[in-house]
Amino acid sequence: NPNLFTTSADSATVNVATINAGLNSGTSVTIQTGRAGAVTQAGNITQDSNGGISKTAGGEATLTLLANGSVTLSQDITSTTGALNLTLKAGTTNNGDSDNQAAASVSLGSNLTLNGGTLLIQNGGNGGIAQVAGKAITGASIVTIQGSSGLVTLDQSGNDFGVISATGTAVSIRDSNGFILGNSTFSQASTCFAFSTSFW
Repeated sequence: NPNLFTTSADSATVNVATINAGLNSGTSVTIQTGRAGAVTQAGNITQDSNGGISKTAGGEATLTLLANGSVTLSQDITSTTGALNLTLKAGTTNNGDSDNQAAASVSLGSNLTLNGGTLLIQNGGNGGIAQVAGKAITGASIVTIQGSSGLVTLDQSGNDFGVISATGTAVSIRDSNGFILGNSTFSQASTCFAFSTSFW
C-alpha cells in the first residue's frame, strides 16, 4: 500500500525527505489535497525551493499528486535507480470537494527524469497543462496527457517522450528524438493543433 498524505488543515506541508525515503524503499507515495474539515484554502499542491524529489534506491515506485486545485512543480523530480511512475492530477474532487476545479492548472517548472517509469498528467479544470521554458521530460516509457478543456503545451526542445497520447483544447508537443508514432495518439477538442518534432 502507498504512503498516503492528506491535508487536514490550511498550509499543510510534507517533508521531502519523507517522500524520498518512501520512494527509495520501493513504496509508492500519494499526496492529496481537498477542502474537507478545517481546510479552507484552494487545495493547490506547490513545490517549494527545497522540494526536489530524488529516487536513488529501491525498486519501481509511484509518486501521485492529487490536487483539488492546481499542481505547480518548481524543482526536479528524478530517478536514477528503479522506474519512477509519476501521476499529476489537478482539478480533482478529493474529499468530495469541487470548489476550485474549474480554475485548476498544471505548471511543469521542473525536469522530470523517470528512468523508464510512466507519466500521467491530468487536469480536470480549464487552466491548462504547460511546461516552463528550459525544462524537459525524459526517461518516461509511456506518457498520457489529459488536458480536459484547457491548452496542453509541452513544447520544450529537451523532451523525449517515446510513446505519448495527448488530448486538450489545443495541443502543442515537441520531442527531441521523434515520437514512436505507431503507438502514439493526439487529439484536440477544437481546431487548433500544433505538432513539432526534431529529428537528428
